[in-house]
Amino acid sequence: MSIKAPHLTVLSIDGLSYDLFQKLMADGDMPTMSSFCKTHGIPRKMRSTYPPVSCVAWTSYATGLNPGKHGIFGFVDRKPGTYDTVFPNGGFVRGQTIWGILSDSGKKVFAMNIPCTFPPRKINGIMIGGFLASSFDRLSYPSAIGNYLKKQGYRIDINPFLGHSSKEELVSELELVLEKRIEALLYFLEYEHWDFFHAHIMCTDRINHFLLQHYYDGDSKLAFMFRKFYRKLDNLLGQLLDILGKEASILVLSDHGFTPIKQEVQLGRFLADTGWLVPRREQDPFAFDPLHTKAFCLTPGRIYINLKGRESQGCVLESEYKHVRKNLSKILLDLRDDDGNRIIKTIQTKESIYWPNGHSRPDTANIFNESFPFSMAPDLVAIPFDGYDLKNGINADNLFTKSALEGMHTYENAICMSQNLTLPTGDLKIRLMADAILRKMNVCIPPEMDMPQKKFEICSTPQEKFINEPT
Repeated sequence: MSIKAPHLTVLSIDGLSYDLFQKLMADGDMPTMSSFCKTHGIPRKMRSTYPPVSCVAWTSYATGLNPGKHGIFGFVDRKPGTYDTVFPNGGFVRGQTIWGILSDSGKKVFAMNIPCTFPPRKINGIMIGGFLASSFDRLSYPSAIGNYLKKQGYRIDINPFLGHSSKEELVSELELVLEKRIEALLYFLEYEHWDFFHAHIMCTDRINHFLLQHYYDGDSKLAFMFRKFYRKLDNLLGQLLDILGKEASILVLSDHGFTPIKQEVQLGRFLADTGWLVPRREQDPFAFDPLHTKAFCLTPGRIYINLKGRESQGCVLESEYKHVRKNLSKILLDLRDDDGNRIIKTIQTKESIYWPNGHSRPDTANIFNESFPFSMAPDLVAIPFDGYDLKNGINADNLFTKSALEGMHTYENAICMSQNLTLPTGDLKIRLMADAILRKMNVCIPPEMDMPQKKFEICSTPQEKFINEPT
């Protein structure tokens, strides 16, 4: 295959943690990436988002914005003004995305399988939606690309329930999805000369969720299958790197880390047991009595105060808001497992994490305004110690449970590495990648973007270019 490498190629590997990556390389399971690191240096640790969920993190990557600006706060989010929930997709995202900014600047863009890109937006190029797509009919822009992928046997996603019924079948399915993903990646890489090319691997997140503990335990069968999967991934990555060549500009990153699960903690059950929430014994796992509930939660660890005037049947007065949050935080921080170990490392307020330091916060009128993304942020975020996976589980039989899930997301240890691309210095966060990408592409950075440091001139129209970095 003979191609002209894109001006920048991004390969994102969902949920590949720093610790796991280092172990796989040390054990000889990822020789291609080990060689890449020997040439370009060990990967840097990168922070995710709160919560460290794929759709939240990749939206921060794509927009360069904190969730308080782009409006995606979890895999499941709330419908404004109700107690109903919804799966947020690309249509919920506020703010410009890097593929939109690049397209407006005349760049040819390819984006495939990135979370929160379904339904696909119209861009100057091709966009193939991520795992929330239910069929090929609306999978892509242009739509004809979806028809081509369907004919080629492309797989949108696996059946995640396989992880609960047969881990062996799950791995076989993941290998097939991975093969088809890379096959499509290589096809479209040759399809046209792209300025910006981003392809996403989701299968790693899936296998880490369901086999991570077996891998660390050295299970004779499932650990072997886990390692075999990553060797296949490494081999396919080797094909891509060989095609691109040593002069190409490449960014490889993940969105969050992973760690084995010790316990699943049903936080909704805890709120009910301590009197903060009054459940309704119904099939709906989110069912509670709003007239007598002071706080409720969503996975993972997102806690909402049932505030009068904001919630449709809120019972907590605005004058009580801060006092209620403070009291609830104290109770949550004292939560312990059966061995007396603390569950919650820290509790953060929405103000402390959903509006970055150094940027003007919304005025008071917007804090509870449903049309403003920040208003829909959880009032508190419980950040657990590694291994305690915070769920909702209002009507769970027990506070601490175990399921087929073996791995959980972590905030601290995502990875980031590059070839011929300058990364931000200092504390590396996933939302800072948009700044690095747009600088590399010599495209204007929108003024609302959360930049690490304003070394470059920002502007308001896509036609303007950067000024030179000052000496």
